[in-house]
Amino acid sequence: MGNKTKSTRNKPRPTANGIPERRAMSRRAADQEVIRREEWFRSLIENSLDAIVVLNGDGTPRYTSPSSERLLGYGPEELNGKKAVENVHPDDMPMATEAFAQLVDDPSRTLHTEVRSRHKDGSWLTLEVVGRNLLDDPRVNGIVVNYRDITERKQAEEVLRKSEENFRLLVSEVEDYAIFMLDPDGRVASWNEGARHIKGYSHEEIIGKHFSCFYAKEDIEAGKPDRELKTATAQGRFEDEGWRVRKDGSQFLANAVITPLRDKAGTLIGFSKVTRDITERKQVEEALRESEAKFKSFVEQMNDGYCVIQDSQIVFANARIAAMFGYTQDEVIGKGIHRFLSPETAWKLVETHTKRRRGEKVPPQYEAVLTTKDGTSYPIEFSTR
Repeated sequence: MGNKTKSTRNKPRPTANGIPERRAMSRRAADQEVIRREEWFRSLIENSLDAIVVLNGDGTPRYTSPSSERLLGYGPEELNGKKAVENVHPDDMPMATEAFAQLVDDPSRTLHTEVRSRHKDGSWLTLEVVGRNLLDDPRVNGIVVNYRDITERKQAEEVLRKSEENFRLLVSEVEDYAIFMLDPDGRVASWNEGARHIKGYSHEEIIGKHFSCFYAKEDIEAGKPDRELKTATAQGRFEDEGWRVRKDGSQFLANAVITPLRDKAGTLIGFSKVTRDITERKQVEEALRESEAKFKSFVEQMNDGYCVIQDSQIVFANARIAAMFGYTQDEVIGKGIHRFLSPETAWKLVETHTKRRRGEKVPPQYEAVLTTKDGTSYPIEFSTR
């Protein structure tokens, strides 16, 4: 029988070190993938907006990412080997030291805190810090700390806090207006000094009560309080003048404005309510109207002509003086006095009035010539005041 030979077509050829070529190619590909991934992660870390530092158990940095120079002004070589707390603000040092000690003692703990740290230029930054204890992880063997600069955010928050505090102080001290908040169901959520002054309730007495207690019984039975909230919600604002009830049961005339409050998503979170006691103002207005009505009635019944002139314009004229001019009252009111008097007389009247306003003594009466609608002229006697 002839010799038989085995086929080597699919058999891996050995390499110089004895490893089959296919296995060597697979290992090279794996090594290249590891290198690629390492470069990818390194690029992420070096270009991260956050700075990353790996600390030893004693708090000295073993690795500092390049982002530290952008945040703190110090390059990694300037920070490595120095205690991480060396640049911490003295007032924050006890807290930072205690937090780090707890992190070292308890690997399950995750550190979340804010500290002030010195920039290379001497200024102070506020950093948001997150730390994890990976000392027991052989791949890390350190405490990994991420930090970012939140100085501008903290400054903005402080400005907002002061602004809100100033607003609260302003609102709380206002006595002429009741300014308070309602929750979405109409219960009182805040109470200023003006509300206590106008409505009689203390802060402790009213918080949590429904605002319908400020309304008369008939208004409550008619559903007015809830209707006002619904109108404000639908239209974005509600304003009303009506009678309200104080703690002692007395009533006052109020001007009230209700405005719905919504969060950024548009969800209703409550209402603001501003109430002003206008009882006295309404009483004064009513007394003034009555006085004006009485005065007008008296003037209209006078036998003498009477008019009020402002800036050479007739702003009021009774029926008698209108008849003297030969016009109706509507034809006289709003017209210039020069239309009914000669230029000399009109000028004299204005001059006399001007002198009186300056405090100069002028004759209380003088004669003038009146020209009527039909052109007739006749002498009259003026009395000015």
